[in-house]
Amino acid sequence: MWRFFLLILLLFQSLVYFTFINYLKTTRIYKPSLKWKVLIPFLIFNVPFIIISLIFGRGFNPPEWFKTLGYYPFYVWQAATFFIALWLLTGKIIKLPFKLSILIAKLISPLKDKINRFASKPYIKKVDYSRRKFVRYATGAISAYAFGGAIYGIARHDKYEIDYKDISIDNLPEEFKGLTITLISDIHSGQYM
Repeated sequence: MWRFFLLILLLFQSLVYFTFINYLKTTRIYKPSLKWKVLIPFLIFNVPFIIISLIFGRGFNPPEWFKTLGYYPFYVWQAATFFIALWLLTGKIIKLPFKLSILIAKLISPLKDKINRFASKPYIKKVDYSRRKFVRYATGAISAYAFGGAIYGIARHDKYEIDYKDISIDNLPEEFKGLTITLISDIHSGQYM
């Protein structure tokens, strides 16, 4: 089961990496060597995890200093890239019916000719820069939220609160008087949750 989870995690990491590289290609700062520089944090946060998982499995119990320096940054990275990948995957799923309908239409000869004629028309570039700016800032905000939420969750993973409340209810049947009700919520029992 954990190998399946590891595969999903790596696929999500790949989606984030390649999407980021494709985005960089649209900017003026892109150089082919940048692909390797961007790959460094992905390797730093994934290769040790894969090695430890394959060698020790779930039985790895490191010292406390290793958990602080190794586990917690790893969990922040994994959680943040997981949520960013979910965001990207949602966008791809939304676009999928449109892309499929164009692919299917290209299989039919008369429609293929019309699509090709339409695609060969001179391109008039009308760009709404405010929309692009909004999408760029929204993507940055979602990324920051994912990283910030993961850091907050890990930093407070052992903080909890117990509240006692006395609630009086009018016309309560006699058999319920003095009843104690317990409500437990928002349990984050491990770094993966």
